Formats: sequence, C-alpha cells, structure tokens
Amino acid sequence: MDNHTFSHIKPYRPVDVGFNSLGIVCSGAVIATVLGALDMNIVNSALLQMAMEFDASQYIGWAITAYMIAMTTATPLYGKLSDIYGCRRVFAASFAIFLAASLFCSLAMSETQIILARALQGLGGGGLLILSQIAIADLASPRERGKYQGILVGAFMLSSAAGPTIGAFVTAHLSWQWIFYANLPLGTLSLALILTGLRSVPRRLSQRFDIAGALLFSAGSTALLLLLANIGSFIAWTSPMTVAIVGFVAVIGMLFLLQQSYTAQPMLDLNLFRRRAFSVAVAVTGVTTFSMLGALVFLPRYFEIVLVQDPRQTEIMLMQQAAAMAIGAIASGYLSSRFALFKPFVLLGVFLEAVALISLSVFIAIGANGVALSLALICLGLGMGMFAPCMTVVVQNSVGDANIGTSTAAISYVRSLAGSLGATLAGGMMVAWLTQDFATIGLAMNPHAMIVANVEQIRELPPTIQAAVLEAYRIALAVGLSVAGFLMVAASMLLLMLPDDRQVFSGEALAPRN
Repeated sequence: MDNHTFSHIKPYRPVDVGFNSLGIVCSGAVIATVLGALDMNIVNSALLQMAMEFDASQYIGWAITAYMIAMTTATPLYGKLSDIYGCRRVFAASFAIFLAASLFCSLAMSETQIILARALQGLGGGGLLILSQIAIADLASPRERGKYQGILVGAFMLSSAAGPTIGAFVTAHLSWQWIFYANLPLGTLSLALILTGLRSVPRRLSQRFDIAGALLFSAGSTALLLLLANIGSFIAWTSPMTVAIVGFVAVIGMLFLLQQSYTAQPMLDLNLFRRRAFSVAVAVTGVTTFSMLGALVFLPRYFEIVLVQDPRQTEIMLMQQAAAMAIGAIASGYLSSRFALFKPFVLLGVFLEAVALISLSVFIAIGANGVALSLALICLGLGMGMFAPCMTVVVQNSVGDANIGTSTAAISYVRSLAGSLGATLAGGMMVAWLTQDFATIGLAMNPHAMIVANVEQIRELPPTIQAAVLEAYRIALAVGLSVAGFLMVAASMLLLMLPDDRQVFSGEALAPRN
C-alpha cells in the first residue's frame, strides 16, 4: 500500500482506565448529547407562544438560528481547547456556559433577550456535542471507540427528531420556560458523571491557543452561516449584500489559511489533510451531508402539500427514519468494534443511502403512496446511521494523540457546514425551478412563498392551477433526490481510497508518500 506512518507522530495510546470510568463517562456523554441535540430544535414548537408573550414575531425565528450559528462556529474551538487544556476542564467550561445560558433563556423578557441568550446557549451546546465524542476517544481504545460513538450518534439522532414533539408537549402542559429549566438538573447530573470519570485523563499538548486563528475562523464562519441562514429570504441571491459577504468570507478564509500555514502553533494543523484516512473521511462526510440535507429539506413539505398529510403523520414518517438511523448507528458501532472492521459498514451505509435517495426520487416521480416512501426512508436512516459513527472513528484513529480533539471537531464542523450549504443551495435551485414552471403555466405565485406557506394557501388555488403547482413541486423534488443519489455513488468511490481496517484500528496516522 502506497502510504507510510509519520515518523514524528505517535499512535494514540488511550489512558488505562477501568470499565467503570468509561461507563460513567459514556452515561454522562449521552445525557450531554441529548441536551445539546434537543436544544437545537426543541424551541420550534414554542416560538408562537414566545412571540405572543413578547408581542414580537418578525425576528423570533432567530432564537433557533442564533443557537445553530453559535454552536457550529464554536465546535472547532472546543476541539483545539480540549487538545491543549484537556477535555475535563473544557467540558466543565462548556457546561457552565450552557447551564447559565439556559437560565438566562428561561428568564428572558423580550425578543432580543431570548435571541442573545440562545446564542450564548449555542456556544455551550456546541461543546456538549463535540466534547462528548472526544471524552469517549480519551478513554476507549481505537477498536472500542465505534461501540460508544454509535451510542452517542443514536442518542443525537433520536433527540434531534424528538425535539419539536417534546417542545410542544412541555409548552402545552407547562410553559416554554420549562424547556430551559429542565436543562439545569439534567446538565448538572451529566457534568458530575463526566468529571468523575475523566479525572485521570491528562492534557495532550503543551502550547498556547491560537487566538489570531480563532478570531479569523470565527469571523469567517459566522459571516458565512449568517448568509446561508438569510439568503433567499432577507437577503437576495444577487444583491450587493450577498456579493459583499461572499467577498468578505473569501478574504478571511485566505487569511486564515495563510496564518495557519506560518504560525508555529496553529488552531488547525493543515498537515492533517496530508493523511489519507483523515482527508478522505472529511471529504466523504462533506459530500454525503451536502447531498442528504439538500435533498431532504423539502420532503416534509411534500408530505403535507402533495400527500395531504397532517403534521402528526409527517412527524411519524420522519421519526421512522430517525429510529432507523439510531438502530444503524448502534449496530454498526458495536459490530465494527466487535470484528475490528469499519470499511464494510461505511460502504454499505453509503450504498443504502444512494439506493434510498434514488428510490425516493422514483417513488415521488410516479406518485407512490406513503408506505413506499416509509420503506425508502427507513433504508435511508439505516444507511445514515451506519456511516456516521464509523467515520468519526476513522478520523480519530488516523491522527496522533495530540490532535484527537481537533480532528473530531473538524469532521463535525464540515458536517454542519455542508448541511447548511446543501439546504441553502437546494432552496435556491427549487425556487429557480418552480419560477420557470410557474411562468410556463402563467401563475404569478412566488415560489418561495409556496415552500414556506401555510398548506391551506395552496389548497385555496383553483383545481387546475393547484394540480399544476403540485406537479411542478413533485418533479422538482424528484430531480433533486436523484442528483443527491448520484452524489452518494460518487462518495462511495471516494471511500475506496480509505486505508484498510488493520491500519485504522491500530491507531496509525497515515499519509501518502512525498
């Protein structure tokens, strides 16, 4: 095989701890993951009540956007900080921010206050998610990591899917403030478990934190995520504002790469991308997430608009996919650890995703019923679940012990950014497609309004116009799903470049020959 081990990088050697410590940390990490994932969208169902209480609705949606942007931007910073100062200390700081922000959210008395408090909560929540994965890597051997990462991925997927339902229940029976009050006891329990189990884990690096690199990275990421969150709604695609933000991000990105190349202690060691396992895993994760979220972002609207399902039926369809994802993650994580194999699971996972996406496009094109779509979504969920934990293990095992946090955060950041980019570009393409179709049938309806409109507005159209609108939406979605399916096929070709199982599970850091 045309690769060799970096001579100056030591294979990762986990701290010698007992099963009890690992079990304690895993329990705390699961709770932390659930809290971080729930707070991504548990607020969705409470927005109306918040808007009524604050007598403001124009920007209340930023209570969700602020959390997501802060969480995504903070993730790589937590990864590097954990490498320098140790996961235990950084986890404690992350929890302190998250719990304090949760209290501030519950006490908010205006739209501005809840948005700012949610941004602060996102800073803490990003740490809960990524540090949970890093803590497991600190204690588990390279072979055993898959089993525990599968549990964390399963917890994340179920919590993300259940967030709106739990939020609606709490809001209806108590008040929206209890969404945040509940974080306090659960977060305290999780922190106590993690601090107890991580006592013996040392620091990995003896260097200073790259403040200049962190500032450049945060500025560029925040600007890009703000653009992706608002383009097509508050910001037009071809507006001067869009051009200015894209230019700003490009300049900041180049400055960041130059600064990282020449600084002695960079926030992101660019040499990591010379290691084949790391670079391939990051690239495949980006491609799969980009195509997945870009294809599926409008699927719930298809259930409601075209299949005339109520929100409860749509929620059940999506929960089936989330449950399959959790099953796939836990099963693949356990089996990959049991048999010291990862490549078959990631290949099978991407294959199932490709088959499911192409099947969904065919089913939607021919107008298949909900049963066929459910089967395709279950297949898709299994594939997504099988892929995610194994990719995290590949990344963690492909670097030396000094970069466990940085590498884990890097793949998480790429996953989040690729998902946002895929959803945004899919929205732009959907609007462009529908604009052309609507012009053909002589309909003056705004395509963007259709995507976000109340279902009743669609049903109030004259029957012939309504049928043409639904047909245009159906075909546009089918085309998007088929493109995503073929992108998955391309991703599977990239996966063939991964090193073999023996090298990954031995903890070697691999790179192509110079």
